[in-house]
Amino acid sequence: MDNHIRCFDDIVSQIFDSENVATDTLVDQVKVEKVILKLFNEFEMKASVDPNLPKLNKNAHTRLLTKWLKNLPQSYECLDASRPWIVYWILHALWILNSLPDKRILSDVVKFLSHCQHEEGGYGGGPGQHPHLGTTYAAVNALSIIGTDEAYDSIDRSSLQKFLWSVKEVDGSFALHKGGEQDIRGAYCAISVAKLTNTYTDMLFDKTAEWIVSCQTYEGGFGGCPDNKKLIDTVLFNQGALQEYIMICCQAPDGGLIDKPGKPRDIYHTCYTLSGLSIAQHGTGAGDPYVVGTPRNELNRVHPLHNVAPHLVYNAIHYFIRHPPPVKDKN
Repeated sequence: MDNHIRCFDDIVSQIFDSENVATDTLVDQVKVEKVILKLFNEFEMKASVDPNLPKLNKNAHTRLLTKWLKNLPQSYECLDASRPWIVYWILHALWILNSLPDKRILSDVVKFLSHCQHEEGGYGGGPGQHPHLGTTYAAVNALSIIGTDEAYDSIDRSSLQKFLWSVKEVDGSFALHKGGEQDIRGAYCAISVAKLTNTYTDMLFDKTAEWIVSCQTYEGGFGGCPDNKKLIDTVLFNQGALQEYIMICCQAPDGGLIDKPGKPRDIYHTCYTLSGLSIAQHGTGAGDPYVVGTPRNELNRVHPLHNVAPHLVYNAIHYFIRHPPPVKDKN
């Protein structure tokens, strides 16, 4: 595949045709497309002078993420119940950028996440909070990224497996927390956590595959639970076009990435936009990377199922394989 940057005229030819239908969604899309066209027009003028464009501003993103890991803006106070998520988003983004912090900071992160671990198993959104499958997934992923014996050994796998049993439903689904809603997010988080920590057993996930299959909709795709509408349309993307869009339209000038033009930067979109950029470059990892712009834009690979680095998934799984499961199918 040639490393070809589309020109402004190519972009103009692909703008959305609303067919004179006006809905809130279409109006918003037209507004965003106008901003995108302006950004691509400016990019084309700059690229005529600097052939190395587009550039991924790795240094700016790294500086901001490192700052966020130590001190968050006051606006993040509303995410007090999502602190393991914040840790995971920052560490994962830094890993993708090949800029993980030093061992001392990573050890401090392990200690903090240990305070989020609940005595009944799993991880809460912060110290003293009730365990939740979402924050448990985030904490386990963050500890897998750190990848030290201290990080692995901080996970109480016996109580973790008991927590997974406590949110398992008889139909194979998983509630996100005790007494909480059951949807496909719970099943994904439970499977990912159990696989990484070697707490997976066939009995624990009995009927789970069948329950997930039942979430398929007649129009294709999966809903959040049986009989629900699908959550998202099937996404097919062009590797090069997605990289162009991210680097030209979604980078904040002083670091961080955004959802789309006109939106502010935040930790969540910085993490997942970089994840998407990495997937666009590396795909499944079976072939050579396809990188738009200079080779300096290349990011580290991520595992498309766990969303951490492939070798970190391997390291975690094999560390825990060397340790027998703490509980065997005990509910």
